[in-house]
Amino acid sequence: MPEHNACAKGDDPRRPNEEIPEEHLPPLPVTGGPVKLIMVSAVSLSSHGMADWDALAVEVFGFDRFGRMTPLRGTLRVTLRGQSQQLVRVFGTRFIGDPGANKTLATWSRSVGGADRRMILPLPRPLPEHDLRIAPYGQLHVRLLSPGRGVFEATSAVIPLRQVGALRTRSLVKTGSRFFVDELTHDSRRPTGLHIVNPSAIRLNGRVLVMP
Repeated sequence: MPEHNACAKGDDPRRPNEEIPEEHLPPLPVTGGPVKLIMVSAVSLSSHGMADWDALAVEVFGFDRFGRMTPLRGTLRVTLRGQSQQLVRVFGTRFIGDPGANKTLATWSRSVGGADRRMILPLPRPLPEHDLRIAPYGQLHVRLLSPGRGVFEATSAVIPLRQVGALRTRSLVKTGSRFFVDELTHDSRRPTGLHIVNPSAIRLNGRVLVMP
């Protein structure tokens, strides 16, 4: 009698030693393929170890069509965009920033090659930390001009440009500076965009903040 092999449902009827061909994409190159998209991230920091932020740490990532990281080559044009603002008195010594027009705060151009994708970019002067005419946030836009590959663009998430919070605000009201007396800063401790009138016999309760 001819031998009969029964196969359970779902079993492959081929012999056990017969290879089943794999059905998937070809193996990806170890170093990644040509760049298809880029992504940028940025944070504010102090590049000289002081209390106020004076630079941005920027990192640009390239990805191929499979989503794998790949080296970048070409020229990066970087633009920091922000908003002007006007301080509006709410009551007493409390102010809020009334947003104004969008504006370009700074531009840079850098060459990139291979795995070199990190950079420290200096913030414009006066620093946003000390210039209350500038809103305390911004966004970074990057454009990569890659020879033979094309032009690729990306925009970062919103970046804080100024340290904000109750402690900084209270220090401004009490001392005329957002920074404490034992903190070293790059620029003048007196902010641009707000005049500080010192206490007098008429103003016994402290400093008065007025718009210029």
